[in-house]
Amino acid sequence: MDWLLLVRHGEAEHHTKGLTGGWTDLPLTDTGREQLRQLGLRLKREFGALPFQIIASDLVRAKESASIISEIGGFPVAETAVWLREKNNGIAAGLREEEARKLAFSPIADRPLDWRRYPGGETRREFFDRVTKPFDAFEKKYSHAIVVAHKGTIQQLLFRCLGFKSIDQVAAHNISFEISPASLTVVQQNRWGERSLVLLNDRSHIERLR
Repeated sequence: MDWLLLVRHGEAEHHTKGLTGGWTDLPLTDTGREQLRQLGLRLKREFGALPFQIIASDLVRAKESASIISEIGGFPVAETAVWLREKNNGIAAGLREEEARKLAFSPIADRPLDWRRYPGGETRREFFDRVTKPFDAFEKKYSHAIVVAHKGTIQQLLFRCLGFKSIDQVAAHNISFEISPASLTVVQQNRWGERSLVLLNDRSHIERLR
């Protein structure tokens, strides 16, 4: 893969209604749509000459974000994928944050990577494996990809791109990445065959909207 553009969906209704994220399946707000229009213009300006294809999470907020980028930037939507969903929050999906907190399991002090926060949800280990296992086949399929997904999903993809093969390795280094709504992160394979993190969590395209 020569270029991988990682886009987090714009502001969604769960952000403004006090609902949990995860598999809560709600559309963008009007603000989120405008954020993605600005991002679409930027991608067209900076990457429009290259053969990018869009691959999106199948959750509504990501699909809508992908559609806006496609319409404005002229990039085709190649597929939507369940494996690009945010971390599964089980029975907490669709609930208000305060309601969800009452259903959460207590953390496991000695095994935090295997803690399932909500009944029916994923552990950090399960989430990492679900997102990263398809990655090898994915990067062989696409040379120029725009992935439209979620904060947690993009974090897992970055861990994998930077060489971490298990969530245990990630935890041992105690690292994370901030990934904001409507942000752009860019990974390029450079001339030495290295994966180079060119841009991280950039939102300069929506500065005027703040």
